[in-house]
Amino acid sequence: MTSSFPAPPLGKWRVASGALAMPCLLLTSAAHCGSRATFTPLGFLDPDNFGPVIAYGISADGSIVVGESNSPTGFQAFRWTAKDGIVGLGAFPNPGGFQCSSARACSADGSVIVGASCLPDSLNENGSPFRWTQETGMVWLGALGFSSGGVARGVSSDGSVVVGYSRSALDEIPAFRWTAETGMISLGDLPGGAFNSQAGGCSGNGAIIVGLASTSASPYNRSFQWTQSTGMTELVPTSFRDVNISRNGQFAIGGNNGRGARLNLVTGELLIIPHVAIPGLTTDSDLAWASNADGSVVVGMHNLSQLLGFMGRAFMWDAEHGTRIIRDVLIGEFGLASELAGWELSNATTVSDDGSIIAGYGFAPSGEQAAWIVTLPAPCPADIAPDGGNGAVDVNDLLAVISAWGEIGGAADLNDDGVVNIADLLLLISAWGSCP
Repeated sequence: MTSSFPAPPLGKWRVASGALAMPCLLLTSAAHCGSRATFTPLGFLDPDNFGPVIAYGISADGSIVVGESNSPTGFQAFRWTAKDGIVGLGAFPNPGGFQCSSARACSADGSVIVGASCLPDSLNENGSPFRWTQETGMVWLGALGFSSGGVARGVSSDGSVVVGYSRSALDEIPAFRWTAETGMISLGDLPGGAFNSQAGGCSGNGAIIVGLASTSASPYNRSFQWTQSTGMTELVPTSFRDVNISRNGQFAIGGNNGRGARLNLVTGELLIIPHVAIPGLTTDSDLAWASNADGSVVVGMHNLSQLLGFMGRAFMWDAEHGTRIIRDVLIGEFGLASELAGWELSNATTVSDDGSIIAGYGFAPSGEQAAWIVTLPAPCPADIAPDGGNGAVDVNDLLAVISAWGEIGGAADLNDDGVVNIADLLLLISAWGSCP
């Protein structure tokens, strides 16, 4: 059972790890750090700093990153924070075989992590689907009948809904949706062709699922959207291939004919992410991997051309700035040339809800494939007065927060926790002054 979702090209080089963390990342959320950008390698589980290390998922505030790393026991799922660094999550026991695990996504607060880990009858190198919490450790999500194999690829904001793919009793490969109440339920497949489907992600409330399905002998030749009321429906244009979905459920993120793309699931509008060409490179392709909560920031990989040995460039896109190569932005706009010396940033795989914190993978100075996290100056969320802001966090904003004290939500609820309180006041004070 082989996933058709993008997997990172694995490098064979070796490199020593480095710690380039900036003081800003020591905050619980790195999104409000003034006008400085930061670049931080996530490190290695392997004591000799052998990779690969791949980041796949991030918490809503960007403080937790999950993925997989080479380790002394094989590939292992990890959870990273600025405080604890990279920490392995272990793997299922696999008597007679090798241990392996990979974390693919996490809940909004990072407390629930999903992925796959090898069991004796996983029947594929990806493993069997798991759900992890600090209290329970890895818990197998079950199967649909033929084997324990499959992968959990997405999870709702509260961690209660998990999606991915498994094996059915007929040895088919269906997408699934799992909850504690229902267990694992097959989502079926689109009509025609081989029975192969897999869910790539779900909306924050778990109600909308996107993924790939099959209508011909060639598997995964179509994209789908699933809801409880409609079941699985084919997305158009049929050339679009989805990878993920925005937390608000409005946008599917992926590719279209070799270019990154964002599909509006409400209006059907397809946005092709503008291509940033490399002179002389004409066989390259792009793919969008993820977006922030409302779909206004898209990240992914540009210029992949493995036949020519070019492993891609991490990009970010928004309507105001267009497509930008992340490494170029960090060096050209924020002066991080020394921090990035020798680094290649190949793919931006995940992004925080506000779009200011991006994680991905690339190649470290000596060539080892390694993961990283980037923090960019956030928009000015504390600049709310008068009438939406004046370009600075000042006494107008202070008075607005004080006057709304204790209210439920609203513009003065700067951290969106549902109430205007001391947390919002502290955030405002930390952002005092002109907006970046």
